[in-house]
Amino acid sequence: MLIGFVVVPLLLVVQAVIETDRERIISLCRELAIAAEDGDVAAIGAHMADGFQTEGIERDWFLSLTTRALAAVHPEDARLTGFDVAFTDGRRATVRFRAAVRIYHADVMGSRRLSKWELHFERVSGRWKVVFLSPRKDLGFPFDSLRELLSAVGVL
Repeated sequence: MLIGFVVVPLLLVVQAVIETDRERIISLCRELAIAAEDGDVAAIGAHMADGFQTEGIERDWFLSLTTRALAAVHPEDARLTGFDVAFTDGRRATVRFRAAVRIYHADVMGSRRLSKWELHFERVSGRWKVVFLSPRKDLGFPFDSLRELLSAVGVL
């Protein structure tokens, strides 16, 4: 009985300290959302693999387009939910989730936009990095490609 009083709290502490790969990937998605809200393209870039590519848009071009997009559109109060994380092996993972974000454009009061996203991660030197990202069509969100979304924002 005494052992249980010692072991259970110890296990709870260990569980709180150890972060699973699934938890880390979800945390990275939230960090990306915060970086977008802050307009911190360098922080976004820190989470992108050198080999990042989406629809022919490579990492440096993506970051340039992101800089232009965040100058035109200001996301705030991002709420990410419904995470579905799948691992193909110990090095690759795909995450799908919904985002509800208040969008401000040209200082016009923003409305909350719902969207759905898919990101692919790869473990690079022990750290998870984004190698692909794309919006997904959903009720009220008409974009099914990054190019469509960037065109709508006026940066592509």
